[in-house]
Amino acid sequence: MRLNRSSTSSVVIHTWEMTSELDEQGYYALTKHVAVEFVLKGVSGLSLNGFNHQNVLSELGLEKVDTGFRLTLGACYGLAGAIEANEIFIRLVPGKPRDRHP
Repeated sequence: MRLNRSSTSSVVIHTWEMTSELDEQGYYALTKHVAVEFVLKGVSGLSLNGFNHQNVLSELGLEKVDTGFRLTLGACYGLAGAIEANEIFIRLVPGKPRDRHP
């Protein structure tokens, strides 16, 4: 997550498909990894809590509101809350995401 008052902000979420097959360690095999990036322009509302070293979502919502759009992050472990922005664009990057430290 990158928040910026004077430019675009973004939230990147790594997701995948869990198969019924087991890997060599006995875990369900994961395929079709993708990084979904929500690019937020004109952030007008922010309510976040629980930010942690690992942030797992139980659900994700995107809805149209009077001031633009609201991205809702439902917590399973760690980060939860909502971000409102005038505009939201979505980018998909196939594969596992790279570490995005500046």
